[in-house]
Amino acid sequence: MIRKKILISDTAPLYPPMWGGPKRIWGLFSNLTHKYDIIYVGVDTGQYELVKGIEASEDFFEKRFSMPESYYKYWLPIYERLFKNLNFDPYTYFFIDNAKHYVDALESQPADAIVCSHPWSWNTLKYRTDSPVIYDAHNCEYTLMRSLAEGNLFKPILTHKTKVLEGDLCRRAKVILACSEEDKQAFVDVYKLDPGKISIVENGTDIPPLPSLKERVAAREELGYARQPVVLFVGAYYKPNIQAVDFIVNRLAPKLPACQFVIVGTVTNAFSDSQAPENVSFAGILTDDYLEHYWRAADLAVNPMSKGSGVNIKMLDYMAAGIPTVSTPFGCRGLDVENEKHVVISELDNFATAIWDTLKNPELRGLMRKKGYDYVSTKFDWKILSKKVEHILDQLLFDR
Repeated sequence: MIRKKILISDTAPLYPPMWGGPKRIWGLFSNLTHKYDIIYVGVDTGQYELVKGIEASEDFFEKRFSMPESYYKYWLPIYERLFKNLNFDPYTYFFIDNAKHYVDALESQPADAIVCSHPWSWNTLKYRTDSPVIYDAHNCEYTLMRSLAEGNLFKPILTHKTKVLEGDLCRRAKVILACSEEDKQAFVDVYKLDPGKISIVENGTDIPPLPSLKERVAAREELGYARQPVVLFVGAYYKPNIQAVDFIVNRLAPKLPACQFVIVGTVTNAFSDSQAPENVSFAGILTDDYLEHYWRAADLAVNPMSKGSGVNIKMLDYMAAGIPTVSTPFGCRGLDVENEKHVVISELDNFATAIWDTLKNPELRGLMRKKGYDYVSTKFDWKILSKKVEHILDQLLFDR
């Protein structure tokens, strides 16, 4: 069989995947290199020079580019003054077609199929008519933008531009990959789409072996958490995550002084140790190997989120790591989980009590550890979900 080339585009660095978007791309497509040659084209706003190609794995190549000089010289001061409260960069959403190296790569890269991951690169890709387009929709971005831009002076402009961009992509795409039934329905309602062109491909996670009790004890000792319960939250620098950590710092930690709350991920950039009680620590960005120590050391994970879109990858990661979890009902969206079986589900007003009651109940935590792990292993393993994408690509490229 002739190997086909798949071009994937987004406006972020990909490898190693550190947060939800790159994790979804890597999880779904890195498992397809037995059949397809995959090239990812993205940008890195933290780089001041052109970034060379990264061989993420055999048959999976990343081309990552810096932003234009004008981005650093002119845009960033505007962003700091007018948009910082958004916790995303509107330039990478709406003006990325000014990044010449990135645009040139998208326009010139040979491809048998194009995957537009998020809609932000569509202003460049829409001029290509040589290959079928798949929209890998991590969210219904229009409905999410209405929430993220709340309170910003430019909300009407941001939501309008998102709707126009995403709507055009939805209409042009041969297939749309939605993360949940809720997102699929949002696309149908907002853009009046044929439901038949929308396939559900959920978010997923890697499924490691469950750690043994000996491994969990060793991790706690290595990290210095041998004496107190460890409660973990992992998240990227993203407004709903920042709100969740703010809730942990200002409401949960003071009510639960016997617990050590550990915050991991780029969300920690929004906080400093001086803002937090003594029983909150910020571990920052961790490599996968070091993060594994925190997975093993945690007695409990929490997901006190009340905004966002799609299935929370962190929920899947928690359960795959065998960590009993307390979540809001919203944090469990898109998951068919039962209270006090797979997770403990609690409203924010009762969250501290739910955490403490769960920590005092080792039998319940043992049940959730097993049931949560079994649930994600059978339904949300990236290897299983990749098969759905492979089938869609096969139909699009080989069955015509």
